[in-house]
Amino acid sequence: MSGNSLVLSFLLFCASILFSGCTKEEINPIPECRVNLRTPYVDYVSLKNPGTYKEYLPDGTLYSLNTQLGFGGVLVFRDLENKLRACDLACPVEAHRDVCVRVKMPYATCPVCKTVYDLSYGFCVPKDGEGKFSLKIYSHVTDKGSYILVTN
Repeated sequence: MSGNSLVLSFLLFCASILFSGCTKEEINPIPECRVNLRTPYVDYVSLKNPGTYKEYLPDGTLYSLNTQLGFGGVLVFRDLENKLRACDLACPVEAHRDVCVRVKMPYATCPVCKTVYDLSYGFCVPKDGEGKFSLKIYSHVTDKGSYILVTN
């Protein structure tokens, strides 16, 4: 192989690496919104077993001071591995505050687009329907011994 061929091969290799990294990453349509939720003790107790869940909606219910409930509300649940999880209740397909999934563990279903999300292991991924994004996951979920704290 001549010197020119080596240089050309090297340049083609570098160009292929450069251009392969230029794919546009799609972003979940649910916007970043503040989450700061401290569950009451009664909810803490009810969330002790796998498959249990509690919905927190911005519907006029009285919450503690500084509570922020994300975009469409917060779902706190225990997955099948008994891990505490939290996600936004807004459906990513509809991407509207007023279109929230309905939960029947281990699934959550959008009443509008009918996408079914699998909550079994906390990934909240679409199982059936037109959805391609998971429900927005809130990964800062902490068991504080008498309440659960969800933040982002």
